Amino acid sequence: MIRSVLASADIKARLAQFDWADANALREQRSYRRFRLLSLWAAMAGTIAGALFLLPIEQWIVGWPQRVIQVLQALALILAFVATVWVGMRQSVGQWLQSRAVAERMRADLFRAIMRTGADARTFLAPALACFRDAHLDWQLAFYTWRGGLYRRSAGNAAPYKMAGYMLLALAVFLGLVGLANLAGRLQMPWPSLDAAMPWLRLEQPERWQLGLGAMASSILAFASARSFMDLDDRNASFYAMAAAELQRVRAAELADAEAAAASGNAAQVLAFCEKVQTILDAEHLAWMFARPAEEPTIVPKAKV
Repeated sequence: MIRSVLASADIKARLAQFDWADANALREQRSYRRFRLLSLWAAMAGTIAGALFLLPIEQWIVGWPQRVIQVLQALALILAFVATVWVGMRQSVGQWLQSRAVAERMRADLFRAIMRTGADARTFLAPALACFRDAHLDWQLAFYTWRGGLYRRSAGNAAPYKMAGYMLLALAVFLGLVGLANLAGRLQMPWPSLDAAMPWLRLEQPERWQLGLGAMASSILAFASARSFMDLDDRNASFYAMAAAELQRVRAAELADAEAAAASGNAAQVLAFCEKVQTILDAEHLAWMFARPAEEPTIVPKAKV
């Protein structure tokens, strides 16, 4: 019986528009992530390549190694600039958010239309609720559970970069402290210079080591922070977990009563249950909803019926 509902002209049109909008949102997300990641990696690589010339290692990078590093640095900085300008001019973040907002609105409207059709024809009420349960409630619950785990793992992926950055930063700070202590020793302060007391600390041009390592550390830490912020990994992991828990709670507590109401033809109770589920989803989608245009974009094609 539910096939009769899904075969209606209105539902077919809504389903076709949602499929297009969902695919468009995924394209916008991939485009944004591709160019944003390119800009982040290229900026970090270019900064680290330039920081090599701050270190007192000229004897090791003379000749063709020096020219290779210079070319790689130039290419990396050009790529970072082009990718950043592209993301900014195209407003990739806004395009992605608006596209996803449109798709989520259409998804909600599609299932509301299915449930209204089922409520109008009481014989379709139970099949319509089964469709809502399988294709919307259970699907979204599985999605939030799976995607929340991905976001948690993605948030942890930045940990190695943060660790490397903090280690380089700690080394740069240590060299700075050694330099200050040595300077105090040379100025006949109450303590001797550390390089005299501990010869293994003696470095040629320690200020250049400090400057180069500090630049590398700052670049790596900036990359790790921007990479995590790009997809809002920590935020989404938390919000998706809360949404999944709330959906699971409502499903366990109220689905059986809604199914019984559908079997008895109580459309009001069934629609109330479905709206409660959609309210949970809408609450999580607020980030997308705030970004959507006030009216439906004209770029969404109308389905042929």
